[in-house]
Amino acid sequence: MGRANLPGPVSLASLRLGAACAAGVCAIGAAGCGDSVIDHKKAEALVGRYVGADPTLPAIKEAKCPSDLPIKAGKSFQCTVRFIDGRRGVATVRIVDKKGRADIPDGVRIVG
Repeated sequence: MGRANLPGPVSLASLRLGAACAAGVCAIGAAGCGDSVIDHKKAEALVGRYVGADPTLPAIKEAKCPSDLPIKAGKSFQCTVRFIDGRRGVATVRIVDKKGRADIPDGVRIVG
């Protein structure tokens, strides 16, 4: 079974600033005014797109990913998935580069 239609690396970067960021997009007034962190909403959307593109997985109800993780190339984090049929799954999201691009190299694993 091919993975040709599954999403490749996408940017999950956000910027932690004093003010809130809308939809993961922040205006920066000056360089160095925040730390680069993962935007958990973008990570959750990535998991949702991955599940939607994999015909072997049931439809997704929701994905939950941790927030405020620093962007470190090569690091991974786990997101939990709930499917509409009641089963649960885990997706390991890998940060590909310092820009916050990420992928799901090992797929989504159903755990219950």
